[in-house]
Amino acid sequence: MLRCFPYGFLAVGATAVLAVASPAQAVLTYNIYESGSDVIIAATGSLAIGNPFLPGGIACIDPGSIISVSASICTGPSGISLPFYAVTGPASFNDNANLYLASSVSGIATTFSGDPNTFIGTGFVGLPSTYSPGSPLFSSATFGSTTLATLGFTTTGLIGSWTLTDGGDTINVVVGPTAVPAPLPLLGAGAALSFSRRLRRRVRLGRSTPVDQG
Repeated sequence: MLRCFPYGFLAVGATAVLAVASPAQAVLTYNIYESGSDVIIAATGSLAIGNPFLPGGIACIDPGSIISVSASICTGPSGISLPFYAVTGPASFNDNANLYLASSVSGIATTFSGDPNTFIGTGFVGLPSTYSPGSPLFSSATFGSTTLATLGFTTTGLIGSWTLTDGGDTINVVVGPTAVPAPLPLLGAGAALSFSRRLRRRVRLGRSTPVDQG
């Protein structure tokens, strides 16, 4: 059976959805990399997220998938109805990956498709309704006994970047060969910079303080 999109459409309630505040832009990165004899997709980072395009209705059919023709990824558990958020960016990954049914999954459920011509009329990212905007998230799918080359990935590095139409958050997809660090949260980066400045100041003061020769 030909499957262009690894998603099912579930019934959506008519309840109005209130706006979710987006204090700052955030970044979610999907890392696709080799680990031993496996290929892993790991989603790390965060999304501040704005208004959902719809409050629910998107669910991955399979627990883990990669479909390059529609720039689609599923990680984490399948069959969970997720609110989803519209994105804009490349319509495909520009390679030949087409894989379903991960060997194992972990973390929260996520769905993603960059293709604007999906059956709902937009590219999207889906996250659980329990996700707290701006909080760190993790989700993964592991495909056993395969390689990036076997999957059809011919280039490495950043293969696409998408923007949430409401809020301006960024979603990046990066191909291995190894995992890349998750984006440092804005608060954490500020704290690290402040600590570094204080440390340099203490070093300078220590060097300028005369030594008591007694």
